[in-house]
Order: sequence, then C-alpha cells, then structure tokens
Amino acid sequence: MFTDFIHMADADDFWIWTGILSAAAVALAWGMATLFHRARVIENTPTSKLRSAAQGFVELEGTARAIPGTKLVGPLSQRPCVWFEYEIEKYVGGKNNKWRTIERDESDDPFLLDDGTGTCLVLPDGASITPSCQVAWQGNSRHPSAASAPQDTDYSVFVAFLGGGRYRYTERRLLDGDPLYCLGNFRTESDATRARGVSTAIREALQNLKENREVLLRHFDKNGDGEIDTREWERARQATVEHVKSRHHVKPGEDSINILSRPTERRRPFILSTTPQHALARRLRTWAALCLAGFVVAAPVALYLIVQRLGT
Repeated sequence: MFTDFIHMADADDFWIWTGILSAAAVALAWGMATLFHRARVIENTPTSKLRSAAQGFVELEGTARAIPGTKLVGPLSQRPCVWFEYEIEKYVGGKNNKWRTIERDESDDPFLLDDGTGTCLVLPDGASITPSCQVAWQGNSRHPSAASAPQDTDYSVFVAFLGGGRYRYTERRLLDGDPLYCLGNFRTESDATRARGVSTAIREALQNLKENREVLLRHFDKNGDGEIDTREWERARQATVEHVKSRHHVKPGEDSINILSRPTERRRPFILSTTPQHALARRLRTWAALCLAGFVVAAPVALYLIVQRLGT
C-alpha cells in the first residue's frame, strides 16, 4: 500500500519532500561529524598555562574579566557583561503563525582571560560561545524596557514561548568573573606589531566616521548648526582614537600582549564556554549521537523513496 502511495503521489510534491528529507540526512551527517570532531579536539588537546603557552592552537582555562576602563551591557537588559548576543522576534499571525526574527546582533568587543599565571586578550569574533546567562521574555513593544527583563536565573520556557506578547526577546551574556574554557589560536604580539595594527584600525574608524555624517552630527555637533567645525572634528577624532585603543587594550609602556582569536585553519574550532571541558565534550558527543540516530532514519527512508519512485 505504501509503495502504491509513492507511485501515485504528485511528482512535484514527492520530489520536494524527498529533497527535504535528503537534505536533512546530509545536514545530520555533517552535524554528527562536526560535533564528534569538536569533542575529540577538546579531549585530546592538553590544557596550557598562559605564562608557558606555545604560539598556535591551544586550550586554556581561566576566568573571564572585563578590560579595566571598559563597560559593556546587554542591549535588552542593560546588565553588565563581557559579551552578549540578543535576538528580537515578532509574532506574525495569519495562515502560518510563526515567530520572525527582526533584529539580532552580538558583541565583538574584546575581554580578558585570567588563569592566575597571566592574562590574555580574547577576541570573540567567530567563536562558538556557551555563556552562563540566558534570559527570554515577551512584550508588546519592539524594544523592551530594561526593567521588564527577568532575573538572570529565571529563564523559563513558558515565558519564552507562551508569554502572550507580540514580541519575544532573548539575551545571552558572558559575565565578568565567569569560569571560561577556551580553544583557539594563541599569539603574542610585540608593541611594534600591535602599534601598526592600531594605526590601521584608527585610520579605518576615522574614515568610517567621516562617511557616516548622521552619526557624526548626532554625537559631535555641539552647537547644533548642522556642520562639524574644526574643534568638533578634533573632539570626534580624539574620541575615536581612544575607543580604538581601548578595544585593542593598549597600555602605555607595555611591551607585548597575549591574544586568543579564531584559528586560521577552518577545521580547528574556536570555543569559549562556561561549561567545563569534560561536561562540554560529553554534551557534544550526546548531540552527535542524536544526529547519527537521525541520519540512520532519514538516509535509508530517502533512499527507499527514490528507489521505489524510479523503479516504476
């Protein structure tokens, strides 16, 4: 009977659903391989100390710390952190009721890792991050008030998915003082090398500021005449220079700085996690096993459908 159904099904519908099933099988296989690979890397890479870490791909453990003099807050909750990611979704009614993402962003500001033997500047761009804090809630305005955010320990599936609001907000934060497990590319930059990088970043930031006249006027047109005079431009330039230097963790008299960033080799993961490494490896293996189970179901079914259809 099932074979008859396969033969009688509309060709377009059949190949659409078979294609979806085949794509799911491929995605599950890729996910399984990726997760198993990450688990093996975590288990097989020895943990280094910052004072003796070799240049290149390393595993580090320590504490996340904010760079002195910097302040970062979650955009939705306005609570302090060293890294954030947020998402705002809007409920779209009608024929297909669903939540649609209308705004999403994450920070790329650097922060510090302190393992007791030294400190390291962490550049989180491109990392797979498992933070300690996640909150989700609903409301009726696109941007919520900070006061409406639940406490950091109050994450609730009920509130996140059944809260009744037109908008859903999710914010994830890595906090100052969180224990942090890291896998990434470690390097030590001399003062001269870093100075060249900072100079390039300053030039690019100033050029971007010149091209974004709206931002320039909003922040630095103190007399409100719609123009930026010499004095106002100097203030804008100085503020930009200080901002770039703070992002690069520039300190007078410092000879070198340790940096952890995304590996240049694509197969090597860049992981920042508040979950201990052994628990993280177990979690990855569990998800990999689930992907394997899904693949074992999806792949034979897709193959069977194709063989039966083409066998007519």
